[in-house]
Amino acid sequence: MKKIIFLVFVAFFHSQTLAVGIADSFDIDYVRIDHNGKGFIRFKRDIIHEPPTCAGVDYKNAMSFDTNKDPGRAIYSMALTAQASGKKVYAVGRGLCETYSQIESWNYGYIVDP
Repeated sequence: MKKIIFLVFVAFFHSQTLAVGIADSFDIDYVRIDHNGKGFIRFKRDIIHEPPTCAGVDYKNAMSFDTNKDPGRAIYSMALTAQASGKKVYAVGRGLCETYSQIESWNYGYIVDP
C-alpha cells in the first residue's frame, strides 16, 4: 500500500514540475511595463511545452516579471536588449502565474546567440 501511495505522489509531483512553458529561440513582439512595476514579454509565437493551466487564452505567448525585484529588472533589461538587437530569447516559465493571474511568471532565460 505504501508503494502505491508513493508512486501516486511521485507521478503527481512529476507532472506538476513539467507543467512549464518554454520559449525556445522566440522573437519578442513587445515588452510591456505597468505603473506598478509589473510587466510581461509577448513573444511572436505561443509558448511551447506545457504552459500552466493558469495561463489565459490571450496570454499563451507571454511571460511576466516584476521590476520591483532585482530579477525582474534583469529580465526587463534582457528583454529590451534582445528586442532592440533583433535577437531571439530562450525562456522557461515557473509553472505559476504569480505576477499576473493569467500570465505565466518567468523563471530563467537568456538571449540566443546564433
